[in-house]
Amino acid sequence: MTPSLSRRAFLTLAGGAAAALSGCGSSSIVSALKPDRFFALGDDFSDLGETGVRYTVNDGSVNIWTQQLVSIYQKTITTASAGGLSYAQGGAWISGATNSVESQLNRMLANHALGPNDVVLIGAGMNEIIDAVTQTGISDATTTRVRAAGDALASLVRRLVAAGAKYVLVAGVYNLGITPWAVARGQASAITDLSIHFNNRFLVSAVDLGANVLYVDTALYFNLVHALPAGYGLVNVTDAACTTPDATTCTASTIAANIDYTRALFADATHLTPVAHRLFGVEAYNKLTGRW
Repeated sequence: MTPSLSRRAFLTLAGGAAAALSGCGSSSIVSALKPDRFFALGDDFSDLGETGVRYTVNDGSVNIWTQQLVSIYQKTITTASAGGLSYAQGGAWISGATNSVESQLNRMLANHALGPNDVVLIGAGMNEIIDAVTQTGISDATTTRVRAAGDALASLVRRLVAAGAKYVLVAGVYNLGITPWAVARGQASAITDLSIHFNNRFLVSAVDLGANVLYVDTALYFNLVHALPAGYGLVNVTDAACTTPDATTCTASTIAANIDYTRALFADATHLTPVAHRLFGVEAYNKLTGRW
C-alpha cells in the first residue's frame, strides 16, 4: 500500500471511529441520564485549580468547561485537593509523570467506586503536543510521540470503562494550530496536523468503547469559533489577552489594554479564556444530553 493510500485508509477509519463515539440520539427525546456525580481527569484544559490556580483568566467566574457543564445540571464540582472529584491538574501528561492523567485515575479509583449514574469527564493531550514540538520540532519523531499519546489516552479510557464507568465524556484536544503560540512559531499548519494525529489515534484506539464513551470534537468546535467568532459573541480570536507570562497568574486586572477578554478566545499563547470555556461547556452538555 502506498503512503497516500495508507493515510487515506487511516483517516477513513478515524472518521468511522468518530461517528461511533459521537453518535447522538434524537434532540426531541428528553435525556434519560440523571447524573449522581461528576468526576474530572485531565490537564490544563480541565484543571479547576488543583494547585490553587487555573489555566485561564482567574477572575472568579465559572471559567473552566467542566464547571460550566456540571453547573447546568445544577451540581457542583471541586478539586480533589479540596476533597472534591476533579483530579485534573495543569501541566499533566497522559501517563508516566507525577500527577499524570494515569496517576489521577489511580487516585480516583483508589478513593471511589463508580456508581451506575456517575459521569467521568476527561480532557488531555495538549502538553504532549507542545512538549514534543518544543523538543523535536516538526519531525517524524514528534508525530510518533503525539500518536502514541493518543493511544495512551485511549488505554486509560479503556481501563476506566473496565473499572465500571458507564458514562465517559472525552474532550479531544483543541486545535493547537490556531493558537497564538503556533502562529508565532510559523507552524500553524503543521501543529494543526499534530492535533489531528492525536485525536485520530485516540478515536481509532477507542473505537470499540462506544457503548460507554462519548467523544466531543473539541477541535472542530473551536475551529468553528475561530472561523466565525461573531456567531459566538467573540471579536478577538488571534491575540493573547493576558499580559502575564502565562494564564495561571492572569486576572481581570492583567489584561492587555486593547483587548476585552470577555469577547476573546485566548487567555495566553495556548490557553482559553473563561468565555471560551463556558461556550464549550454548553457544547459538551448538549452532546452529553443528546447521547444519553
